[in-house]
Amino acid sequence: MVEFGEQLRRAREEKGMTQQTLAEKLFVTRQSVSHWECGVRFPDLPTTKKISEILDVSLDDLLSGEDMNEVVERNPVIEKKWANNILIMLYAFIVVSFLILILDELTTNIIAISTGTREPALNGTSTVIEISGQIRNVLYMIIFAYGLVHALKGTLSPKRVGAVIVSFFSLELLYLNVGYISLFIECPSLWDHAHILEPFVLIPLVNISGYLIIVLSAFFFFIRNSKRIIWMILLCAFFAIRIITTVWGYLGTFSLRMGTSTDMFWEQDCSDTHLIVSSLFQIILFGLFIYQTITLYKKRKNVAEVIA
Repeated sequence: MVEFGEQLRRAREEKGMTQQTLAEKLFVTRQSVSHWECGVRFPDLPTTKKISEILDVSLDDLLSGEDMNEVVERNPVIEKKWANNILIMLYAFIVVSFLILILDELTTNIIAISTGTREPALNGTSTVIEISGQIRNVLYMIIFAYGLVHALKGTLSPKRVGAVIVSFFSLELLYLNVGYISLFIECPSLWDHAHILEPFVLIPLVNISGYLIIVLSAFFFFIRNSKRIIWMILLCAFFAIRIITTVWGYLGTFSLRMGTSTDMFWEQDCSDTHLIVSSLFQIILFGLFIYQTITLYKKRKNVAEVIA
């Protein structure tokens, strides 16, 4: 990409234009133009088209097809400032949500232990599940903090978005397997009724398969830069299904609560609030993934059309 910077500098100098003048015509800072010429950062495709018009050079003279693809893969997925600010707020909301959840669980455990009200685990497996759940939340917070930092720096490239999504669902997959296996370890008698449980066994197997597919799709689409539309469709379909099931699950739970007595309903205020926050969190999370997936697909499609 240094070649683009050199071509930009030569075209600008041949036009007798300073970095400041070019920056003013593009409505960007002079530092942005300087970064482009040094190869530190790169303009998005619409800005590159404006540059070619201002400097009276063809887009091909500034960027080769390979360079255009490189720009898309190295630039942030979300490049518009207002959209990136929303992205930052969403990542911050997710990080804070996990932090609150971690602190809440930690405080609850400390109070339970100090007051002697903590119920002992039935066996070692229960303890393992509880600890693994707490570790999972810490790792989730770290994953999204990584995304937040790069969103703040303007360096949340497709590969980094892919790293967030792949890491998140890999942990989901791992924890799902831990819970599934521990269920049979805690209750060995379930094996005696395996023929009755066959329909229920299929549910976690379907979930595991879904997570495997989504991890592979995110890996190929975001990290391996695959242009196949199938990966984008699988990602968006999976995220959309998760949003629908989250809303459906909340509405179902809420309708059950409404059917209880008034006293019981008000006793559930705290859990209702937790349910609302949890549902909102999942909707925002998967909506964010859909937006990033579609945005990247459109950017790659625009580059392909320009090259063609």
